[in-house]
Amino acid sequence: MNDNIKKEIFPILCLLAAAVMAFIYFSAPERPLFMETQLKWWEEFLNALSGR
Repeated sequence: MNDNIKKEIFPILCLLAAAVMAFIYFSAPERPLFMETQLKWWEEFLNALSGR
């Protein structure tokens, strides 16, 4: 693959991934519960990384 094509595809894939994640987030009827679960997961993940 040409380097220019790779440089053009990567930002498009990033934007597409962000659009898919936004669609999933905004289509979830339990959005507050989803965010609460995500925040709890990230907190536990960071605590595990820091060794607390």
